[in-house]
Amino acid sequence: MNKIITTGIALSTIFTGTVEAQAANFTLDSFDREFQKVLVDITSPESPTIVEDTSNFDTNILGGFRTILAQAVNPTRVGEVVSEVARASFISTDGEFSISSSAGIEGFTRVTYDGNSVSGDSGSLSLNLLETNTDAFGLEVLSIDLTGELTFVVVGNNGETASLSKSNITEEEVFFDYDKFALSGSTFEDIFTDVASISFEVSGPEEFDATFDNIRAVETSVSVFEYSSVLSLIGIFALAAVGLKNKMGKES
Repeated sequence: MNKIITTGIALSTIFTGTVEAQAANFTLDSFDREFQKVLVDITSPESPTIVEDTSNFDTNILGGFRTILAQAVNPTRVGEVVSEVARASFISTDGEFSISSSAGIEGFTRVTYDGNSVSGDSGSLSLNLLETNTDAFGLEVLSIDLTGELTFVVVGNNGETASLSKSNITEEEVFFDYDKFALSGSTFEDIFTDVASISFEVSGPEEFDATFDNIRAVETSVSVFEYSSVLSLIGIFALAAVGLKNKMGKES
């Protein structure tokens, strides 16, 4: 019996290692450090409708910096758009990213990761996403009260872009598969093997409120080969268990 248990433990270890070895995941921004608040305050027709701010250097953010742009779209009255990275409470260490717009103002915000703290400069990530073994961007939607649109934009060092938008979002994890991105004219490989910057955009109607967390690149697919390998291991274990049982029965 001890031999059967030992065999089972060994094969279970192989099984676990097989699955975990295929998983890839890296964080763009967990919003737990380097907090920011970007406010567009519409008090008159002359008020600026766009405000942009770049964080200080932080190794916990992809490329070291995040730039947040907030925009009041078609404002029809006094109000504001707030894009903010903050903790849920002073006690908690977990941060989150939120956007909120007033009545009469449609809100738009863009969070950009480009490895450069100078606004307007071209991105300098020089990231090969295809070498990371990831196949999608993912994020957590913590809250959302109205129908908005989420978009990821990838800009290559050649200046070409790829983008993917999703609407009718609910409070869940949302994934943006690389192979579904629309290209601006270049090839998929040209952009995703030499990435200059990655942006996450949120558009919402009047009085829109939403909160997000953990923007990351992930691997969502598991190949048929991996599953067949697992089934093979299960079959080997079953045959080994039967063989050992029969042998032990003869010896007794």
